[in-house]
Amino acid sequence: MQSPDSREGKLEALLNATQILNSSKNTDQILKSLLELSLDLIDGGDTGCIFIYNKNINMLEMHAYVGMGDSVRDVRMLPGESMTGIAFKRKEAIFFPNRESVKKQMGNMSAKNNELALLGNVNPKDIHGSICCPLIYKGNALGVLVIDNFKNNAPLTENDVDLLKAISVQATIAIMNAKTLEKQLKNNQKLEEYNNIIENQKNLYKYSTQIHGKFTDMVLNGSSFDDILREVKTLSGKDVFLVDLFYNISNHPFAKTPAENLFNLRPLLMRSLKKYEKSFFLDESSGINFFSFPITVNHEAMGWLCLTGKTVSLSESETIIAERGSTILAIEMLKQNELTDLEQSLKGDFLDGLITGNDADYLEKYSPNYKFDVHCPHRIMLINFVFSTSPSQSNNKKEKLIRDCLKRYYIPFNEDLRRHFPGSFALIRQHYIVCVLESDLSDDKMQVEMILEKIKTRFHQNYSLDYRGLQIKIGIGETFADIRDFKKAYNNTKQTVKMIGETSSPIETMYFKDIEVKRLLLANSEENLMLFFDNLLSPLLNYENNSKKDFYNTLETYLKTNCSWSESKKLLHIHGNTLTYRLNRISEILNMDLKNYQDRLRLQIAFEIKELFQ
Repeated sequence: MQSPDSREGKLEALLNATQILNSSKNTDQILKSLLELSLDLIDGGDTGCIFIYNKNINMLEMHAYVGMGDSVRDVRMLPGESMTGIAFKRKEAIFFPNRESVKKQMGNMSAKNNELALLGNVNPKDIHGSICCPLIYKGNALGVLVIDNFKNNAPLTENDVDLLKAISVQATIAIMNAKTLEKQLKNNQKLEEYNNIIENQKNLYKYSTQIHGKFTDMVLNGSSFDDILREVKTLSGKDVFLVDLFYNISNHPFAKTPAENLFNLRPLLMRSLKKYEKSFFLDESSGINFFSFPITVNHEAMGWLCLTGKTVSLSESETIIAERGSTILAIEMLKQNELTDLEQSLKGDFLDGLITGNDADYLEKYSPNYKFDVHCPHRIMLINFVFSTSPSQSNNKKEKLIRDCLKRYYIPFNEDLRRHFPGSFALIRQHYIVCVLESDLSDDKMQVEMILEKIKTRFHQNYSLDYRGLQIKIGIGETFADIRDFKKAYNNTKQTVKMIGETSSPIETMYFKDIEVKRLLLANSEENLMLFFDNLLSPLLNYENNSKKDFYNTLETYLKTNCSWSESKKLLHIHGNTLTYRLNRISEILNMDLKNYQDRLRLQIAFEIKELFQ
């Protein structure tokens, strides 16, 4: 190796090299330059390496090496391990002048490190001497600079130790300068990133304000839900639709989409939508992604705005459009709710007018507002909302629960009624939804059954998820042609609802025509009615046999099927011979002839009494 002719020359070379080191911007470049400089200045130096301490793992890691194989890059030493670890731990330069001292201090090196050193052509037996000089900064060791003598062309000396100390001091300063510079560059980069984020947020805020202003102008100019949804679709480039609290798609811009296709989405919506959080979900059958945004007013869920597309995420601008759209839809819904409350009040006055029937001119004047034809036949349906709540629940809390349920149930139900049953109207009265239906005398029963089917499937099936313990009792009155009979029909329908007793079924219906017999029975005292029941059926009720319950159920089913042998057998899921045997035994126990009209009538009356007081 070439070296200056004198100690002064080496120091001058060191000073000149320091300028190079201080101009380097990369720590790894500094370490490499430092190592090469050291080997150039020290005549006995053949190979060298630099370890830097990693305090997170308490290990010295290899960061630079010259004259060694690449396997040494994986060497990691503990403080105190081998010559390097000892110099680091003592925080002082150590000179190992011969093979014996080198071999002794490298004896505690781990087996793994020893294996890596041998693979990198570093054999302790071949090292004639070594200098290990720690890199010290403010009393802390940052790492270790190691110079080894293999060829022994020139020995390492104490002067080399002093020179290496000088190099380590300058190198440590250069390393800290580089780290400071790196930190500054990183801070500048972070600052630039923050500035970009702030600028981006400013642009997004400006865009958000523009979108909000656009939607606000639409509402002020009388735009509908459909108009707002079309605008969201145009701005976002996504298909959009509105979902109500029943998980039905109540508004959408899909002009040619069949209604049944939209209805088929409901199971997916029920599983995936979250009341108060944005959500993302995939329809695996179509590969379409859904992005939902809850519509809330005063922490009360009103529905969801949904966007769909093939992309797996929304851009920031698309998210802004959806969020501003859901906000403006919430305002529009709040306005609609206030209009609904006003409409309820006006409908309530109109209903009172129908019940009292005192002002025919008033009815004639205002009936067109509700598309109500006073000259057409009508029938009344009352939907009563009841909750099976705990006894500890306060009356105020129970009342609020019912009112909230009624309000949420009424809005989509009323929309559906107006759409499919023109000439009919509905309103909320106390704990009821009152439906006044314009009757089609040619198909009156089918009309009512259609409404009941909608209540059972499209409404209650989904609504009961949010309102546990909800029971709906529905009374259906008789058709009346004269508007002067409205009060009588209304009271009869209320009486029908009251006749529906306690039941485990979530929905129970009853027609007024089905309670006429019970109304006649109620003209008698409960004591006399129960005496009639007991006298007639006590032999069967007191029959001491395991078949007593089967006999009782068989008799009730047989009477309710108009004494149809085949229908009873089917409903009871028994063999015909079994049914015949049971009927014969029942006749013997009761001492009655089931083929006799009077005996059957008495038994039917007994079961009507049972339903009244069960």
